[in-house]
Amino acid sequence: MFAEAVRVAAPGGRLVIADRFWPEGRSRPAVIRAASWILGHFATRFDHRLSGIRAGAPSLKTEDYRRVAPGAFFHLVTLRKPDSRKPG
Repeated sequence: MFAEAVRVAAPGGRLVIADRFWPEGRSRPAVIRAASWILGHFATRFDHRLSGIRAGAPSLKTEDYRRVAPGAFFHLVTLRKPDSRKPG
């Protein structure tokens, strides 16, 4: 889905993701993966890594990454699609 959003975005356009991401360097114990899988059927998974989502669009540049309320639990990530119309 993310790769399709990137495909249809205008050159130089922004994509914003608001979600909860699991830390890149931290392992995901089996109990966390199982709980996330179950919860994913009713609400949202909480063990995705941003790198896994970005794998569908490696050319995007991170413009902003911040944790937001409540309690800095969610992450707000702004990515920009390269503008192929501009040289260099």
